[in-house]
Amino acid sequence: MTAPVLTLIHCLQSLWSGEHSWVVPVGTGLTDTGTQAVQLVDAMCRTFGIDPEELPEACGHHLDRNRMELLTGWCDRGGESPMETLMRLMVRKIMTGTGRVFSSQMVVHADGTVSDPVQGVRPGAAGSWRGWTWAARS
Repeated sequence: MTAPVLTLIHCLQSLWSGEHSWVVPVGTGLTDTGTQAVQLVDAMCRTFGIDPEELPEACGHHLDRNRMELLTGWCDRGGESPMETLMRLMVRKIMTGTGRVFSSQMVVHADGTVSDPVQGVRPGAAGSWRGWTWAARS
């Protein structure tokens, strides 16, 4: 058995060498291999609780740090499935240049507060955050 980060390193090496791949639809704005790498990192981070921001350093002795920084910039700690990752990447591509902020994970709590499980922000019950305005209803 290997540690999750080492397993991820081996999987990315296999993907980037062309040894393994899978079919992904067009429309993400990334190459097929880029989309597959984001799907892989999203899944590993979600499954094993890995922080994608720590991966460039953790993988630095095995993978190119700049490539890992670019890759993790596309990742989302809250991604729950490869299809969700595809949809997020497609929406992100569509929203590029619109001037709008895309937040992929939002949780609305019973008390009306909103949190972002990826960024860890939990604003008050009524207010504004990232251009979103809401008010708690009783």
